[in-house]
Amino acid sequence: MKLLVMVLVLSAAAPSLWAGNITLEGRVSGSGSDTVTVYLYKYYSDLRPTLDAMKFAKVVKNGRFRFSLPAAGQPVYLTLYNTSGDVSKTYLHLFLAEPGDSIVLDARDSIIRFSGRGSTTFRCQYQIQQVPDISFSKEELMPYYKNPSSYAFNSYTKRKMDSLTRSKLNILARYRNMLKPAIFEQLRLDYSAEELYRLYKSLELYLHIKADSATRMEQVAYFRDLQRCQAGATDAELIKSRSRSYTDYLLFRTMTSILIDKYLNHSADLYDYSLAQLFERFRQHFTSLVYERVGTLAIRIFYKGRDSTGPGYIDSLLGIAKIDYDKKILKEFRWLRSNSSPAEPFVLIAADGTTRRLADFAGKVIVMDFWFTGCQSCIELESWMKSIQQQFRDDSGVVFLSICLDTNKKRWLKSAGSGLYTAPGSVNLYTDGHGFDDPLVTRYQVSGCPQLIIIDAKQRNYNTSPPVPYSDETSAAFVQLIKAVEED
Repeated sequence: MKLLVMVLVLSAAAPSLWAGNITLEGRVSGSGSDTVTVYLYKYYSDLRPTLDAMKFAKVVKNGRFRFSLPAAGQPVYLTLYNTSGDVSKTYLHLFLAEPGDSIVLDARDSIIRFSGRGSTTFRCQYQIQQVPDISFSKEELMPYYKNPSSYAFNSYTKRKMDSLTRSKLNILARYRNMLKPAIFEQLRLDYSAEELYRLYKSLELYLHIKADSATRMEQVAYFRDLQRCQAGATDAELIKSRSRSYTDYLLFRTMTSILIDKYLNHSADLYDYSLAQLFERFRQHFTSLVYERVGTLAIRIFYKGRDSTGPGYIDSLLGIAKIDYDKKILKEFRWLRSNSSPAEPFVLIAADGTTRRLADFAGKVIVMDFWFTGCQSCIELESWMKSIQQQFRDDSGVVFLSICLDTNKKRWLKSAGSGLYTAPGSVNLYTDGHGFDDPLVTRYQVSGCPQLIIIDAKQRNYNTSPPVPYSDETSAAFVQLIKAVEED
């Protein structure tokens, strides 16, 4: 285990409540090849865990490192880990920090110790971080294995999670008089909303799986149980808008309520969402900053390419947005999903070590397929993509780019050669170890795989979120989409 001693300084530079730059210094005992990495989140969503981060990484020199991080102007979340070779150890995971803190973190032993101004908040969160995540023994699961989406198992899961959340909130309560009221309320909202987010997310997944009417009604009953649960106890819009889990919880609560209503109303279209359905409910239940935040998140998740209604929702949100961060995201997303916007130039590495650029494929329709080793959905997609590529094997106007997001070149070459992730006719490309941090990946906001993108022959974005061909129906639709690009 690597030994780590670091100093986290968030020193005030102005009299404002949340003024201050962030300086992060530390010392690590170990190899000079160790890398210390910090993710800083002004706003966090579990649905986009890396795309919304500011990432800082440095190789340790003489056992020391130093970061100078930009001022945030508000409390931020920090994740910090140390990497040695292929092994990483996380020390801080989404710790709420205030500008003006001056934290000394000592990890020379198995227990991390904190001192300095603001260390009480870190000590509290570190104790909460030691509360284990939910787990089940084989004996616990046996009574439910025939129907894991039943009311009985969902309720049992909730009781276990309630117990873990109570443990976290009890630790937080002991620190109440030692924390700033706003920080205490934000942390309390974080932990309570995180549980509900996970419970609603699980139920939403179950509702996408075919089930008999008896199981569906049990799921409806469980949904009504969840509706009686509230996250936190604050009415402060600003705290709700900054919470790392509250917006995710609201989105999945809304999504689940739509599916439940569709089922109860015998809708034939049970499994899909539209922005109209989502925003109708947002307007009914959310106001001000909360409406802005959950609306922005919904745009980023559900606004599909060539959607005629999407721009209207983006423009509507931009008209009321008060948070600069949301304004920036919405403008970027409007570009991302706009028909005929210029495609992002890229510089990628081919298997033979040569460099390939967007301009190399001028005059061709480009189908990009992003994947990484170990992605089972990517393997499933490739079984359909091989058939699709066969239909265009004699069409020189269409090229398929298979872009691997592995950070290890040998792993990429081995996986590409396995035939599981890429078809023989694909052009295999690599981000040269940058993975999800590659400029092409971040520009197109690829947060998970597989991800497909279609670029037209004039090197304009045609569809940056096309339907993924996982069936005969969606495969046929994807083929027609490629043909439509050629005809445009």
